[in-house]
Amino acid sequence: MKKSSYSRIISYVFPNLGFFILSFAGYLLFALSQVGIADWFRQIVDYISKPDNSLNLYLPLLLLLFALGRGIGYFVGHFNMAIVSTRLIYDLRKDLFKSLVYLPSNFYDMSNSGHLLSRMTFNVTQIKDSGTYAITILVREV
Repeated sequence: MKKSSYSRIISYVFPNLGFFILSFAGYLLFALSQVGIADWFRQIVDYISKPDNSLNLYLPLLLLLFALGRGIGYFVGHFNMAIVSTRLIYDLRKDLFKSLVYLPSNFYDMSNSGHLLSRMTFNVTQIKDSGTYAITILVREV
């Protein structure tokens, strides 16, 4: 039975599962801070309509906490996803090169060298983008 394209990509991501989980945690922190900022705006509107002196220090500190959480979540998510995607590119290119080395010489006579180079560079990068960016957007926005 032939594996689907995405299951093959996921098999390349699996060795970097720890970095992927850290990335997921960072994006989760980013998403939670988005929800917290929305609630903070609700509290600001309530504060403007009915001032309460006990919130004078609480609301600015809460905003700083949310901004810090959002920044840390964004950094951790993107940094670890970049590690996963870079290792994904490395593993794909390594396996592709390994398979190209063992091909017979008449394959190279019949193939365009630009096409082979494109497979090594551009196509592998497109696979990386489809895998990592889709997961990034899915986790960050949901």
